[in-house]
Amino acid sequence: MAILIYRKSIDDLKNHASDPANFADHLYQPEKDANGERVHHREDHNHLLKRIVSRLREGHIPGLDLQHLRDALHDPSTGLTYKALTGKNKQSVPDCERLISPGVISFLERKGHTTDACITKRLHNWHKAVDGRGLSEMQRSAY
Repeated sequence: MAILIYRKSIDDLKNHASDPANFADHLYQPEKDANGERVHHREDHNHLLKRIVSRLREGHIPGLDLQHLRDALHDPSTGLTYKALTGKNKQSVPDCERLISPGVISFLERKGHTTDACITKRLHNWHKAVDGRGLSEMQRSAY
């Protein structure tokens, strides 16, 4: 019963009169400013990154084997640290970035863990696109 109530409330948000929100298709709904334009704050993206990586560390992302990430910890070329892998600093964005870094992705690809590499690369590209430090809008859209 609780699931039906939850789904109904998510469905109701799609048809909200003043500010419709489609959480079925999009994880994040930016706020509106005084002019009615959507505003995306970078700290919102970092909060999402920490939550996604937390779910990754807990093993809740299907298709990703945590043992492969443990193996990446022992390869110095990945740049992965024990704190980043275990989430000792839960609020650390750099630790989250280390876990989805290009070094970890290339390690997973080298070892033949293509599904893990694909998931990690998707998270890395999403982070790069929405973070946008030093990227033009055209470059961001490529990710």
